Amino acid sequence: MALTSAAELALRRVGLDKVFEKQRRIWLAMAKEAYRYTSSTVVGGQPMPDDVAQHLIVALESGEAYSKAAGKYIAKHWYRDFADLIINRTWPELSQGEEASHASNEGSNSGPRPATRARVPRAGPSRPERAG
Repeated sequence: MALTSAAELALRRVGLDKVFEKQRRIWLAMAKEAYRYTSSTVVGGQPMPDDVAQHLIVALESGEAYSKAAGKYIAKHWYRDFADLIINRTWPELSQGEEASHASNEGSNSGPRPATRARVPRAGPSRPERAG
């Protein structure tokens, strides 16, 4: 879920917005890595912010940078909200870097790549075979 006004206000109240600004370079690097990984796992290679957030949350939970910087704010919802804050504030840098990469790989006059989606068969009961 994207950053909500209420979540951003809560992050400000406890000072996590300042934690972001103070160590922006670290959070941006983590977000770029999450974006790169997510790009490699989604059809078309162009993830949405919530796709990237899932991988960024794992990085925040398993790394030391957030737990050292955030102090006592390590409950599950703080990880999610902080990941959303990072993505909200860095998304132009994340997505522009990827678009530039696609453009250089495709040639200068090719324009943006169209989004594609894989066809996924619908789950459901199978039809019984008709007797001849």
